[in-house]
Amino acid sequence: NSAFDAQSDQPDYEGQFAETHTFGARAVNQFVMTGSWYSALFVNANPAKEMSTFPMELSWLDGFATDLNNIGIYWPEGRNATQYQIGDDFSDTMGRMTLKAGVQFKKDDLSDFDTGILTLPYVFTDAATFASGQSDFGLQNFTTSLDLPLALYTLGFYVEGDLKASSNFTLTPGIRVERNSNVACRKNCLS
Repeated sequence: NSAFDAQSDQPDYEGQFAETHTFGARAVNQFVMTGSWYSALFVNANPAKEMSTFPMELSWLDGFATDLNNIGIYWPEGRNATQYQIGDDFSDTMGRMTLKAGVQFKKDDLSDFDTGILTLPYVFTDAATFASGQSDFGLQNFTTSLDLPLALYTLGFYVEGDLKASSNFTLTPGIRVERNSNVACRKNCLS
């Protein structure tokens, strides 16, 4: 029955830009910028037709019959994801010493549709209970939003020095600082 057909279009786009610049024979800078977007949503192809045909999933506890609308409870489900990243690294060699420094930033924006699971009633019954016009129990999710916009980022800095003390010994002191954000939801969806 076409009322229960699934649909999942999954486009994916990515891109990158990189530029490396030398400053004479001893210094170099590399800048990289990347981005991607994809969508992986699983939906009923015609939700109105599904609801008018059979507006629930019916599962038989005693195996009396095959479940009816047996995947409708899982939709809508999936996510849209956007990610972008910027990085810049600089290196300067001065005789036996090389100094390096850099910064990286990465941002993830997600739209999570998993709260759509169980928004269609899921009814459990057996043949005897069903014959009496009742069910044993049911489940349903009454979500306030099908789309949870989540965001997080990572920001990092580093400084490093390489000192070639002899032909077989190099001293490399350095420090790196990173900040990983907590997940944020623009619809106040996290406690």
